[in-house]
Amino acid sequence: MDGAVLMWSVAFALFALWMQRGDASPAPTEAYRQRVALDGDDAAAEGSGSFWLHWKHDNETITFEVHVETVGWVGLGLSPNGGMRGADVVIGGVAKGKAYFKDRHATGNTMPLIDSQQDWTLLAAKEDSGFTVLKFRRPLLSTDHCSNDMSITPATMRVIWAYGATDPETETSVEQHVKRGTKSVILLEPPVDRDSLPHDVQSFSLLNKAVRLPKQETYYWCQMYKTPALKEKKKHHVVKFGPLLQRTSRGIVHHMVVFACYGQLADAFHGMGYPCYTDQEPAELASCQHAVATWGIGGGDFYFPDNVGFPIGGDGDPTFFRLETHYNNPTLREDIVDNSGITFWYTGTPREMEAGILGVGYEVSRMLIVPPKVDAYLITGVCHPRCTEQAVPEHGIHVFANMLHTHLLGRKVRVRQFRNGTELDTLGRDEHFDFNYQQVRLAAAESTIHQGDTLLVECEYDSSERENVTFGGIDTKNEMCMAWLYYYPKSEFASCGSAIHPIKSVRALKAIDIDKTVFARPPRNGEQSWFDAVSGLHWKKEDVDALQDIQTKVRILNQCLGRTTSFYTNVWLETEFPLESYASLDQVDTCKDEEEDPFPNTDHGVNSGVGVASLSLSVMLLLLSLSS
Repeated sequence: MDGAVLMWSVAFALFALWMQRGDASPAPTEAYRQRVALDGDDAAAEGSGSFWLHWKHDNETITFEVHVETVGWVGLGLSPNGGMRGADVVIGGVAKGKAYFKDRHATGNTMPLIDSQQDWTLLAAKEDSGFTVLKFRRPLLSTDHCSNDMSITPATMRVIWAYGATDPETETSVEQHVKRGTKSVILLEPPVDRDSLPHDVQSFSLLNKAVRLPKQETYYWCQMYKTPALKEKKKHHVVKFGPLLQRTSRGIVHHMVVFACYGQLADAFHGMGYPCYTDQEPAELASCQHAVATWGIGGGDFYFPDNVGFPIGGDGDPTFFRLETHYNNPTLREDIVDNSGITFWYTGTPREMEAGILGVGYEVSRMLIVPPKVDAYLITGVCHPRCTEQAVPEHGIHVFANMLHTHLLGRKVRVRQFRNGTELDTLGRDEHFDFNYQQVRLAAAESTIHQGDTLLVECEYDSSERENVTFGGIDTKNEMCMAWLYYYPKSEFASCGSAIHPIKSVRALKAIDIDKTVFARPPRNGEQSWFDAVSGLHWKKEDVDALQDIQTKVRILNQCLGRTTSFYTNVWLETEFPLESYASLDQVDTCKDEEEDPFPNTDHGVNSGVGVASLSLSVMLLLLSLSS
């Protein structure tokens, strides 16, 4: 092929590629490590969204570049909750060849006010091919008094966006938006080299098999798979995993967890599916409790660090996998038949370290109690030093990633670490937790858990919109407080958690007659079960305060589980709370307006129809002993 033919061939190929992209956004002004289409799918190709956000950061500042399909005004902001009130906003654009740009703050669903202190700096602005491009920078930490600007942290950030069709005549005459929205994004996530997979990487997928959703809000389905036969009968390492979501199930599949089964199981279990946490689960599968991969709604693929992989195919590695899928179906749709699942990428060249996952937090059971009408209620799950003393290997385990988890009421989640009474850096923390954005997060720096360390999982809930008490459980309207910690080297340590026995909770609630309350047998004449007593309580502020107070002051039940057995003689061990005192991580908001007492003298009547469930065999056994 001569040079002219080659030149025209290349030109035609490039033209065809451009035509396939449609009305593509202009190229960014520089290379950015991270980007997202704020109005579309994270996996969408460039050009498919109308509002693209590119960004990079260093230790002090963050640089944004937005590409928006409009020649009118563009707005971008950071919101504490996804709404306008309290949002830190910029509005800018290009009018008659001249850029305009102002740092603002929103007090409600009205025009954002211009800040007296301008902390966002415009670096470049242009209109190009029907798009407005704005590039700007701001400090990570806000110096604006009373939070006119939000600090940007490693927590989940609610990014709000909007744009209009025309430019404003004045700074205060911005016309109605054409389109707007909100998206949860981790802006300070450590960068990942997504092109660094090994040359010999292969993949396999664990998929649900035509699961027809019933007409119910919460549904858990378990699907069994024999470990895939690998071409070479030797140890391999999983180096990446991610969701494979059926398009019609997006938003319905809330989270998926892959559990490993060890030891021999009958081949007949391969391909078996059944509703999780029901009497339809075969007893032989009860030991498949060791999580090896976790995914939550809004999350993407997870890449293991270059020196770490999860082992499969070797002696002592998993023989079966169980895929657990949580479907959240609030509109009770009956037309969903789901085939979603998890894909694993693996290499035949084992890495230096083998990964394990440790589940920590408050046991998933109705012993977790969140009173109604409270805007900040704290639950604390404990991994006791008596557990880490026995379960952690001699040289410790190194935590490199985490996934935090609550349900609808969760607002903040923290995994705190203490050694000999001194607090270390958190193992995971999100001060703006979003139920609809749950991602495995690579840590900025690894942390080491040593024998004798104490771990606390703190979950803060906002139940101010709930009329009824909320109990722990697997239903979407129940609550959870937990975290999965990804660590190396792999060990037997799989789960560590705690709970407060209901008798201690009832004793704290003086309005309940404990002499007429039963805990481990059916109620008789004039008696009531503890669950019914708490469900029917007319909550007052003193009840909430009393229940909150015992979280760190009474003896607790705790468990310490390996992959197949308990590190304690019994499944549950009752111990003192391991710390005498420690500081709160909450900051006092000196600018917050005084709020009305949600518990006036008039009582709030409550009733509950919340179900009971569990995520581990040990919890199920305990609940049976406590149920009425």
